[in-house]
Amino acid sequence: MRSHHVGTQNRSLEEAAADAQILGRLAQRLDELEPKNVDLYDRLDEQGEEIVHRRRGIVGALTRKIGVVGD
Repeated sequence: MRSHHVGTQNRSLEEAAADAQILGRLAQRLDELEPKNVDLYDRLDEQGEEIVHRRRGIVGALTRKIGVVGD
């Protein structure tokens, strides 16, 4: 009976070791992807700023146009 318990315990340790290996590989992959994610966020931020700038330009142009038409 005791040997069965030890066998089960060893199997659990082997499973835990396998899980730890998988988690280690996942963590490594996330570390590899992090710079790419930061770069993506930076590009999205730049595009967002460009969109805001364009919207302001359009609103300004429309405001001037309406002001001219209103006179």
